[in-house]
Amino acid sequence: MSNEGKKEWFAGTIYRVVKPDSAQAKQIKPITDWAAQQIEAIEVSSNSQMSAVLDSVKAQLKPIRTEEQQQRLVEFHEKAEGRWRGHDRKR
Repeated sequence: MSNEGKKEWFAGTIYRVVKPDSAQAKQIKPITDWAAQQIEAIEVSSNSQMSAVLDSVKAQLKPIRTEEQQQRLVEFHEKAEGRWRGHDRKR
């Protein structure tokens, strides 16, 4: 899901739960925009930290793993990174 899609999903969820009237909806929009930005920043930081931990694990395993095991680790990392980041990879 794109950042814009996540933002819309978050705002839509809040609106469905709160069910604001039109005046409230205008007041809620800046709040949901702010929250979506905060959540995105946390997600980016968290993804970076998870990648760093996985990189450390791979480095620590390097002296004891086989080439076949290395390939499986690479595949695992790629799949995990795809789940963490969605399809809009940031580095």
